[in-house]
Amino acid sequence: TTGTAATVTGATQSAITSTANLATVGTITSGVWNAGAVTSSGAISGTTGNFSGNLTVDTDTLFVNTTSSNVGIGTTSPLGILEIADTVPKVIIRNTIDDNDWDEDELISEVVFQSSDQSGIGSGLQGYNVASIKCINETTDNAPANAGNLAFYISNYNTAENEAMRIDKAGNVGIGNTGPSYPLDVDVGAPATADKTVARFSSQAGIRDIALGWDDGLSMMGMWT
Repeated sequence: TTGTAATVTGATQSAITSTANLATVGTITSGVWNAGAVTSSGAISGTTGNFSGNLTVDTDTLFVNTTSSNVGIGTTSPLGILEIADTVPKVIIRNTIDDNDWDEDELISEVVFQSSDQSGIGSGLQGYNVASIKCINETTDNAPANAGNLAFYISNYNTAENEAMRIDKAGNVGIGNTGPSYPLDVDVGAPATADKTVARFSSQAGIRDIALGWDDGLSMMGMWT
């Protein structure tokens, strides 16, 4: 009835069903509710909510396309599984631990890329990382605050991910080096052969090259073209 509250109780009567639109200025609370369209200036809560069509919160605060399964935040036409649109979009990943007792190399947060491939290491189980970007604490053990490094992890087939590059709090970049001391600090390990190229700078690969690497015959680093 317009202007009055509606309460549905009971194990067999805990659903609100409407073939037309359902509008309220109060709160809708139900175990399961179904309607052609639901419009409410109050709260909508329930154990289960079933939508046969798209879901829109406000104009474009949140949009769920039930045909494509795409979700839009700030847009009603998401082109991917999740699309965030704003004048200056910002995504925040926040660690909620506040113990004033951070350890060196303690993980603060991470973005993880996984695969459902059923072959090789991990066998497609959740928790197997193909690659990831990790924010790692750089301060010493038992520190009251944290300073973030960015570490980039990659993996080869049938191998666990390992760190490939790190940017420390001073902006130093380490490749094969988790504690870079210089703007670019590269450590490729012991040479697997007599000579080992560390870096190559090229304007036309294989034709106009300058290479930096280890010369086993001279027992020293060298540069050649």
